[in-house]
Amino acid sequence: MEQVKVGAIIVTFNPKIFPLSKLIHTLKQQAVEIIIIDNNSENRAELDAIKHIYLECLSQNMGIATAQNIGIKKVIALDVEYVVFFDQDSEVDSNFIENIMKSYIQVKNTIDPMISMIGPKLLNIKENYYYKMYKLNNFGFKEKIDISNIILPQRVDCLISSGSFLSLDRLKEVGEMKDSYFIDYVDIEWSFRHLSQGYHLYVAHNVTMKHQIGEGNISLPFGKRIMIHPPSRRYYRVRNSFFLLKESYIPKIYALNEIVGGLIYQLCIIGYCKKQKKEQINALFRAVRDGLRFFFKHT
Repeated sequence: MEQVKVGAIIVTFNPKIFPLSKLIHTLKQQAVEIIIIDNNSENRAELDAIKHIYLECLSQNMGIATAQNIGIKKVIALDVEYVVFFDQDSEVDSNFIENIMKSYIQVKNTIDPMISMIGPKLLNIKENYYYKMYKLNNFGFKEKIDISNIILPQRVDCLISSGSFLSLDRLKEVGEMKDSYFIDYVDIEWSFRHLSQGYHLYVAHNVTMKHQIGEGNISLPFGKRIMIHPPSRRYYRVRNSFFLLKESYIPKIYALNEIVGGLIYQLCIIGYCKKQKKEQINALFRAVRDGLRFFFKHT
């Protein structure tokens, strides 16, 4: 394949240096321009020691959306052809860029010229299973898609930002992330914005990225298990679900489902998680308060 210029945007916040260094090393071997935007990490000295990258350290934690937007401005200045986003703990193989680019071009040239962005299959590192993806039905409800054994790229309605690959031209057209979201639902809102402009999203059938969501699991009755996040993350998760309800291009049923699901999820964490119970309760009340304020302020 002809060599093209690819820029990788990695947002960091108090990263573990070994997995980050491993990601950077793997991307360097694939001739990728690496841009790291750091949200005021405590281990900045360790980041400064990493060579042959562009590093910008922010003076405060401005959130993943703002950090990604700063990175976007940098890749535009570098005049790359394609852009790929990563989390600080993403793990990819030595052929990731080549294979996801091939898959993107395959879809564009032979399946769907309206492809806008493509992502990898996501493999849970600890429990060795593929995360399900989804499309929305005509009513706005999620229908899960098992992508573990797909043999062709699969069209979906949402992609997480980590591992997502698109052209710089498309990125410019769709626009930057929304700073107000700070962290959670940033990529979901962006995915729906792609769809609202008539474009389509895909998962590559032959590209895998190891990924871990949350900080562990708690067990619920009847054998159910849910992932847990710290209270600060749960605040944004619940609050931002109200933000989705205000976006004209996001189905209302989907947004309401996320609100209700997020509230139930948070109540389960409060009821069954032994750690940080008080903090989780506080996060829930603040999130609902701020979410409702935003909703009615902009109605």
